[in-house]
Amino acid sequence: MRATLIRLRDHVRAIDPRDPFTWVVALFILACLGGANWNLPCTDSWHNDALAPRPAGLGAVVETWRWGHFFRYPPLHLLALTALSLPWIALAATRAGTGQDALMRELIEPRYMTPIELIGRAVSLALAVGVVFNVRALVARVWGERAGLAAAAVTALNPVFVYFAHSAN
Repeated sequence: MRATLIRLRDHVRAIDPRDPFTWVVALFILACLGGANWNLPCTDSWHNDALAPRPAGLGAVVETWRWGHFFRYPPLHLLALTALSLPWIALAATRAGTGQDALMRELIEPRYMTPIELIGRAVSLALAVGVVFNVRALVARVWGERAGLAAAAVTALNPVFVYFAHSAN
């Protein structure tokens, strides 16, 4: 993990417009940003399985760790999204109180859902860029730099990957 972060840091420091991988990542980010504002401001996500305050709240995080219970998303992802959304959740709690029903009604207002949805989309994009970097690094380690570049380009051009990279999932 540390080696990957060091490679990422070194690559960011040495962004070279002549490097084809720079173009792969730049075009991937542009493709994902093309739909970053879909359905905003919103009271719910355009993607029916996106994480929103209703499932991504602290209750879902706790539900993951209770014996015999589960939630459909990994707990680390839920913790990250919940931590980044806490300012808006706290603001909604100051207005609506801490009752679950009142808080959920308040959280689906556009003034809360829009920034929370943007946070989810930004996290997904950051993780997707990390996947492209790691695909390149892993394939390059086994089959060489050209194969790593080709694998990163194929990953970045995958329509399903681009779809999920700019949804709040």
